[in-house]
Amino acid sequence: MTLASRAHSTKRETISRLLAMAEREFGAKGLEGARVDDIARAAGVTKQLVYNYYRSKDEIFVSLLDEASAQAMSEMVELELDSLPPPQALRKFLNFHFEQYRRYPLLGLTVMEENRRHGIHISSRNKFPELMPLLVAKLGRVLERGVASGDFRGGTDAAAFLATAVLITAGCFVNCHCLSVMMGIDLSTEAGMSAWRDHAVDFVLSAARVTSREPLDPHSPVAY
Repeated sequence: MTLASRAHSTKRETISRLLAMAEREFGAKGLEGARVDDIARAAGVTKQLVYNYYRSKDEIFVSLLDEASAQAMSEMVELELDSLPPPQALRKFLNFHFEQYRRYPLLGLTVMEENRRHGIHISSRNKFPELMPLLVAKLGRVLERGVASGDFRGGTDAAAFLATAVLITAGCFVNCHCLSVMMGIDLSTEAGMSAWRDHAVDFVLSAARVTSREPLDPHSPVAY
C-alpha cells in the first residue's frame, strides 16, 4: 500500500468513526443539544480535525441524513413483495418500514428536525426525492394486486396511502411522549414499540381491505 493510499484509508476510517459518534450524540441529545466538542472527544479526534472535514455541526447532520435516507429508501425499494399475496405483502412492507426506525435511530430524529426546520437539512445529494416515486409505484402495485384479488378496495391513491401509512407506523418514534400518554404505555420500551407496531400495521391494513358492510344511510341517526 502506498503512502497516499494509506493516508486515504486512514481518513476514511476517521470520518466513519466520526460519523458513528455523531449519530450517537444526535440520537441522545438531538440536533440542538449535540456539541462538536463531544463528538470529537467520542471519536478520539480534535475539534479542529472535525472542522477540517465539516464546516459545521449542521453539515455533519446533513451527511448523516443523506446516508441514512439513501440506505433506508434503497432497502424499501428493493424489498421483495411480488411473490406474496397482497395482504401479506402490505404487512411485510409496513413491518419492514417500522423496523427501519429501530435499525436507524437517526430517522426519527430527522423527521422531527426537518418538520420543525422545514427541510433545511435535505441536501441536493439526498436520495429521498429521487427514490420516492419508485416506492410509491412499488406500493401501488401491491394495492392494485389486492384490488384484482378482491382483498383491497379500489380507488386508493398510492401516494396518499403511503404518506398516511408512514405517518401512522412511525408514530411511536416521532411522537413517542404524546402517544405514550394517550395509550398509557411507554412506547420507548420494547413492549411499547411492539404494541404500537402491531396496532399500526393492523390499522393500516384494515383501511385497505374490502369491507362487506353496506354504506350507512346518511339520513339515519346511527350515521352520526
